[in-house]
Amino acid sequence: MRERITHVAMVAMVLTAVLGAVAPARAGENVPFTGASCAEPSVAMARPVAYTAPKTAARATATARPAAQVTRNETADITFELRAAEKGGLEVTGTTGDLRIKKTVQGNGDFVLELTTPRDTVSLVVNGQETSATRGRSRVRMPRSNAGATDEGQTRRLLADSDAVLKLRAAAATLIDANDRTPSSMSILMADAVVGMLTGDVGAPRRVARFLGSRGGSGTRPAAMALDCFTLMETRMNEAMNDYISCWVAVAPWIQNWCAYRWVLQVESYWFSFISCSGFNNF
Repeated sequence: MRERITHVAMVAMVLTAVLGAVAPARAGENVPFTGASCAEPSVAMARPVAYTAPKTAARATATARPAAQVTRNETADITFELRAAEKGGLEVTGTTGDLRIKKTVQGNGDFVLELTTPRDTVSLVVNGQETSATRGRSRVRMPRSNAGATDEGQTRRLLADSDAVLKLRAAAATLIDANDRTPSSMSILMADAVVGMLTGDVGAPRRVARFLGSRGGSGTRPAAMALDCFTLMETRMNEAMNDYISCWVAVAPWIQNWCAYRWVLQVESYWFSFISCSGFNNF
């Protein structure tokens, strides 16, 4: 009899230990605070995998961008895409032959231009503080506080034989000849005005200013676009053109480029406001 009681007690002890070790792995049960459950924290902590999937999906949805507006100019053989930039602002890309143009514009008119061909890479940064040009590993900075001609000379030499710059300028000239006043084309022309000035074409900003400031493009407004947005942009660009020409005539030749930089930041900002006003892709 005594042996039978001892055997039953041993079986009970074994079952208690087994159940105590397995219990924490069962979701939703109230587990007693016993030595066995406390000794196995890794079993209970191995379960949060199911909760990470919704967060990952939410992040993927948040990074999705609106579809691009795609336009094409057959005469210039260039295809444009206009979309919201990943890190804010608006992004215009253009592809013609082996040249890829990428321009990112902020609401205050600051922009970054990247030109790429298989043989050449050039980038420009234009903002209220400075203009910088980078080609390969070489870079030239031109602060607005320094009106010296040395930096401009270095920039001309840096970009003089650039394959990417040459192809951009050829494409921009064709866009003007074709009277292409689509938003993407206008943005590329503003960039070409600065590129032309940096490479020694002092008349480039004035040519582009007159093109953008003319009223001839009103008839090309897309049917779904708000009428007042385009009219307001045309009016502002015309005023900016007159202001730029007045500035160019009034100042000394060595600071006329300052007039051009002020003009380009103005029209870039007006262009940005026009895209936002039009409501395209909820910009």
